[in-house]
Amino acid sequence: MDKMNKSNKNRKKVTIGIFGRSGEGKSSLLNAVLGERYLLPSGSSGACTAITTQVEGNLSDSNYTAEIEFISKEEWDSQLKGLLLDLSDKTEDRNDDMTKIAIEKITALYGANAFKKTLEELKKDAKSAKIDELLLMKKKAISNANSSSFTEEISHFIQHSRSNPGNWYWPIVKSVAIKIPNPLLEHIVIVDIPGTGDCNKTRDSLWKSDLKTACIRKRNICSKETVKESFENSKLKKKMTLNIFTVSTRAFFDKTLHMELIDTEIPKLQDVLKSLNNSINKDLARDYVNEAKGILSLIKSVQSETNNVVQTEVHNKFEQNLCKALEKLGWQFDMLRCVLEKCLSDGVEESERLCLTSASSVISPNLPHGKGGFHKILKALCTNNGYHWSKAWSTDIDLNMELAQHMHTNIEEEFDSIFPVYYKTGKSVQEQIEKFSIIQSDSEHPRASMFYHIDNFIKREDIKLKMELKREVIERKKEIYLSIKTTIKEAMVPYYEKAAKLHGTGSMKKMQNTLTEAVENLKHDMFEQAKEEVLKKFRDLEQHIKDTLESGLQRSILLLPETGKIKLDVLEDIKELDNLLQQLCD
Repeated sequence: MDKMNKSNKNRKKVTIGIFGRSGEGKSSLLNAVLGERYLLPSGSSGACTAITTQVEGNLSDSNYTAEIEFISKEEWDSQLKGLLLDLSDKTEDRNDDMTKIAIEKITALYGANAFKKTLEELKKDAKSAKIDELLLMKKKAISNANSSSFTEEISHFIQHSRSNPGNWYWPIVKSVAIKIPNPLLEHIVIVDIPGTGDCNKTRDSLWKSDLKTACIRKRNICSKETVKESFENSKLKKKMTLNIFTVSTRAFFDKTLHMELIDTEIPKLQDVLKSLNNSINKDLARDYVNEAKGILSLIKSVQSETNNVVQTEVHNKFEQNLCKALEKLGWQFDMLRCVLEKCLSDGVEESERLCLTSASSVISPNLPHGKGGFHKILKALCTNNGYHWSKAWSTDIDLNMELAQHMHTNIEEEFDSIFPVYYKTGKSVQEQIEKFSIIQSDSEHPRASMFYHIDNFIKREDIKLKMELKREVIERKKEIYLSIKTTIKEAMVPYYEKAAKLHGTGSMKKMQNTLTEAVENLKHDMFEQAKEEVLKKFRDLEQHIKDTLESGLQRSILLLPETGKIKLDVLEDIKELDNLLQQLCD
């Protein structure tokens, strides 16, 4: 039982991300779904979430807790120097985006007009001591039984407010993990992602005028139909299902708007979370019952009098079946790997041919009128190893992803078939795991026989192993797919570092040349290495699946009975568990 509890505690929770532009109500939506109006700062309160914030359930007590992790002091010192350097740039090539970020971060910490100070003046500022104290703490824990008090305590670490600058510590916060006493989050983690784009622009018009309930309903119906029509015509339809909710968090909390609660559609979102929790609880209950049935089947099997010859035959049969099943699984993986390798090879060939054109679109873009300051953007991209989010442009610039695009395009269809999200393809890794079995037939033995109960025990162990593996396949799938971009990034890092150090007149052209030469020099090896890394990770996944099944089932085979002396009547218990399993599967 302890082993079963430990297994379920280690089970990863479902993570739901909330994305969108700044000021569009992501935090308000999260607050409404959780029934906590002021848990996270929202645009309607004159502030916005500035840090990626993870919220999950606290099921141990009724406290609201938070763990805040800070960046290192060395990292902040380096950042601060870079921010002041951006502010000191008076050239025509000055990037307004970088300047705004520098002003935001410095004023958030040190107060209004602090961005006009020098590094020495900031270090002597009274607020600097508190900043250093937090940086040296590395982590800070907050706990409070009162929701309002808790919100007040954490606000200075996750909130951004221009109306009252100073003592807002989000620029030095690495991550925030919040736990609240809410059963909706029993098995769910919600991540509130800071918005993109210009938050002021969006916030100014967020609640510009009150809409009548009828207007909201009509607008929502039209919006839903438009999104559904667009989705039906997209490639995504093949990969996932889509549910659309047009919510009103304001009407959910503000009763003076006289809108029916159900029409805000927040309860529908809450129902989705409840349904997800119920589904997970059902899976956990099924796992418990399967485990218990396996144990009882083992107990029942040892009560039969058997001689050593029969015992040896039983062990040998399962060992032989295991070898055959592993061999068949290996053959299936060989076929999948061959298909994947062919697609990767095509991607390598295409990447080598088109990579300079792809790189040029990022390194030397044709900029529309009004989008200047590319020198600073390119510098930031090099400093951040090939990636930069431009708030002014409302887009991300990712050279590594651009270089990886042709390989991704070539493997996409087969990769989705090997690792589907919802549907069966007939050849997915998950389906190969499901087909794996060392039990030859469900009806091979009469229900009362020792062999029937042995098969039952093995089957339960088999189910448990497969459930764990299927969850792990999802995690490994991400690693395999992203390894293309990661390998390219690792190859490019020395050149990013070299380009980031270039300064002075003509430095932008030098950076562009450095990166272009890097792609030219690396293209014959870099994409081939990315291909090999994908195949290596796929082989590692195959080996892990085979090792897990082999070792897990061999342990189970070793537990098979020798002549036993246990005299427990467990047959009725097994029948009861069978009924429970049937109910859980309905």
